[in-house]
Amino acid sequence: MAALATLAGCAAQGEARPEPASTSPRPPLPGAPPPPPPPPAPVGSDACGASKVASYIGVQRTDEVIAKIKSASGAQALRVVGPHDAMTMDFREDRLTVTTDEAGRIKTLRCV
Repeated sequence: MAALATLAGCAAQGEARPEPASTSPRPPLPGAPPPPPPPPAPVGSDACGASKVASYIGVQRTDEVIAKIKSASGAQALRVVGPHDAMTMDFREDRLTVTTDEAGRIKTLRCV
């Protein structure tokens, strides 16, 4: 009986062990539909107060003008984006985005 236990122990040591399963994400199946797009931003949302500062469109951008826009709009956050600046695409209705043209004049004021 002891001999059988010894042989069983030797056999177990020589067995090949299976590779652990991969934890990397699997590629989509061929023909699977693409994931749905994110919901569109609400049209007409003015949570950042853009309508309160619309009179600044066309005005030359300066630090003083931007400070006045932030104060008058009541926006929780404000960002200024020039024509060649990178911009994140996350939607925040409380953030006022001021875009400027090549000359530095304010082109749009939007809640995004």
